[in-house]
Amino acid sequence: MHRNLIKVQESMIQCVADVLEIAELRNMKPLVIAALKISEKPLTAEEIGARTKLDEAELKEILDDLEEKGIISKDGNQCFDFADRAGHRFMETLHSKARAVMQRVRAHLDESRKLMAEGKGEFDGYDSLMARFLGEKLHRAETVAQMLKRKVFFFDFLESHREEGDSVKRIPVE
Repeated sequence: MHRNLIKVQESMIQCVADVLEIAELRNMKPLVIAALKISEKPLTAEEIGARTKLDEAELKEILDDLEEKGIISKDGNQCFDFADRAGHRFMETLHSKARAVMQRVRAHLDESRKLMAEGKGEFDGYDSLMARFLGEKLHRAETVAQMLKRKVFFFDFLESHREEGDSVKRIPVE
């Protein structure tokens, strides 16, 4: 196999590893976090369940886990909200991690496209088939990169409320 195609494969493996790095929030935790983040007030478990459409057992498990990690807290009225510093620090960390992963994925895709274009004239029959296969994988990875871009934009949106005031904050869209 052509050396450039081998490098493309290695780059794609690293790309997948980078995407999996931000997958520490599995299952439906992002829904619960988003519901709390955009709510106008602390929410009861029933209100969170209604907004996220999660069943009671799954929701209890998620809330207990997030509360144990110090990301959310429960007040005397059994309402959940972000734990002051820990919850916001968690969101900032997640946001910066998603942004960094998005940049790395973009770099892997750009490098892979460049390598495929550079070696194209030297490919034999097998290499051409492999290049087509890897091209399809690159296209799928591009879709993942677009989803990451939306996730970063969503985190920008969630954090935009932190500056109080009457003016609308502009969020840069790449």
